[in-house]
Amino acid sequence: FNINFFYLPPRIKRELQARGIPTNQSRCHILPNDISKDIAKVSVELKLRLHEAGEMIIPFQPLNDQKADCFRLVLAGDKTLNQDEFREILSTMDRYGKFL
Repeated sequence: FNINFFYLPPRIKRELQARGIPTNQSRCHILPNDISKDIAKVSVELKLRLHEAGEMIIPFQPLNDQKADCFRLVLAGDKTLNQDEFREILSTMDRYGKFL
């Protein structure tokens, strides 16, 4: 299965919240162009940092109707991912991306 998600560093979350765009929902809202461009830059830099540190290789790709790339976590075969494991992935991403 696939899990698609945007990584939003705190400064982008604050900007979205200031514009009245929720950041804690599973449904994706159409993002403003300037925020989309910023998220695209964050995605590239975060992927590079995670890869260079040897933490993880996680691809990203665009979603329909979005200009920003989202991260794509793919589990192939008969694998499971529990909440703690997913939280660990997000925590690692946050350690490397929270100041982007």
